[in-house]
Amino acid sequence: MSESNIWITLAEKIVGIVLIIISGLMLYYTATTSALGKFDVIFIVLGVAVLIVGIILLLIKPQE
Repeated sequence: MSESNIWITLAEKIVGIVLIIISGLMLYYTATTSALGKFDVIFIVLGVAVLIVGIILLLIKPQE
């Protein structure tokens, strides 16, 4: 594995972890805030989408 592949893999993992944290916070605040009204479904869907992207970035294997 070359030096650039190591840094790319590390960056993917860090971005994946950050996206999972952001989606967790987004889902938590959406669930605890009642002021959103009908728009809470939009934020739940966006939070789940960001969570899925974060998990994919953690599980993906780079090409060799």
